[in-house]
Amino acid sequence: MAKIDDSVKKKVPELRFPGFTYDWEERKLKDIAQFNPYFAF
Repeated sequence: MAKIDDSVKKKVPELRFPGFTYDWEERKLKDIAQFNPYFAF
């Protein structure tokens, strides 16, 4: 993992795995996951 410079901190995490270089995107959970309302734990 690499530590990111403070000037870039707004759209990227402080610690980041190699190979992940894109800025963060804000998304709604319902847009990236499927939910089954009939499934109970």
